Amino acid sequence: MRCIPLLFIYIYNSVYHVSVSEPDTDGAIFEDDSVLIADPHMEASVSGNSTYTYAVSFPEQMTGPVSASEPTAEITAEGNLQVSRDISLLYRPFVTGDTDGSGAIDTTDVFYLMYYVASKSAGVAVPENVKPAACDIDGNGLVDSTDAFYLMLYCAYAGIGKTKAAQHFVAEHPNNSVLITLNPCLTSIKSLLRLIADRIGAPMERSRDALWYAIRQKLSDGTVLIFDESQHLPLKTIEVLRSFSDDFADHGQTLGICFIGNLETVTRIGSKKAEFAQIANRTKQKKLYTRSKIQREDIAKLFPMLNGREKELDLLYRIAQTPQALRGVVNLFSNAYDNEDYSYEGLVAMAKYMDMEV
Repeated sequence: MRCIPLLFIYIYNSVYHVSVSEPDTDGAIFEDDSVLIADPHMEASVSGNSTYTYAVSFPEQMTGPVSASEPTAEITAEGNLQVSRDISLLYRPFVTGDTDGSGAIDTTDVFYLMYYVASKSAGVAVPENVKPAACDIDGNGLVDSTDAFYLMLYCAYAGIGKTKAAQHFVAEHPNNSVLITLNPCLTSIKSLLRLIADRIGAPMERSRDALWYAIRQKLSDGTVLIFDESQHLPLKTIEVLRSFSDDFADHGQTLGICFIGNLETVTRIGSKKAEFAQIANRTKQKKLYTRSKIQREDIAKLFPMLNGREKELDLLYRIAQTPQALRGVVNLFSNAYDNEDYSYEGLVAMAKYMDMEV
């Protein structure tokens, strides 16, 4: 059997490009730039046709996006050239973490992941809109309490909209989610336990151990506790929160804990230092959102009344990229709106009045 290049050394040929892809999987694209087609009309010595056959499969055990065998070629008795190759593509019609298939990974996905695991544990029907493969956060082939047992860390620069996102999530899931905003005065173990007890309606016991037990008795499987401004939490207090999750896991249940804060939050909790090792090991997703990730379409969604007014949207988008971020954009538009002039000129004038960076 001769290799493909030798078959065409002394005859006319045209080189073509073939692409085979799986559009639902990033990177699953096979490219062949050496498809040589002999033309019997241009070369008298060529009497047959050229045929290329690609056998495409989607093996479940694949780890890489694409693999292909070496080409095999033969010339039939009729003078036809037949070339064949085996191609394997990874079929992954989902994004890990996007459990509801919405196209975005957000706090709603946390809820559905825990809902899915809880449903399986209880032996009841799982939510139809959940994609099980997308729930396998640790990639071990199973969807269980380990995947649901993580601390989602949403951290961002001031003004990125993280608090509003948390408030929106709690408003959509009022029965099993609690948002707790921290400050430097509410970071000791007892003060935090009292704050949690107050928010969930647990008895306000006097000792720390009694408080912890009262809170554990009140919390239910699948609850999500969201702590805003969590950069204020010291390590010992975080360990107390981890102890709740440990106890839930010991009972085959799940408790979601989401820390929202600035860059210091993810830097500390994701640290490889020994004192943070146990926390980092339980961190299944670590999200870092900065103002550079704000898209122009985000601005358009925030201000639908500016639909079609490109100059105004461009101005607000530029401001969103400055240290003022989304908070500055909202403040600017709110003041311009109150001034009854949110045209481009009105926004510029208000920005100058507010000494904003434009």
